[in-house]
Amino acid sequence: SSALLFSIFLEPKRGSNHWGLLSLLASIAVHDAIRTVGEITDPRIKWPNDILVNNKKIYFILYQIAG
Repeated sequence: SSALLFSIFLEPKRGSNHWGLLSLLASIAVHDAIRTVGEITDPRIKWPNDILVNNKKIYFILYQIAG
């Protein structure tokens, strides 16, 4: 088994009331990239931040809003 794991820190320029959309937008971007570049034809987004292939989670995003 193998995994590609990484962390990224983003500080959005929009107000914090928009930050909740980031995980959804990231999931859509990863979903579209998998369909475009990869040979996987049936990725599914499980609300709001998981991507499943053959009912197995292959991607998820966690975010924390600093106060």
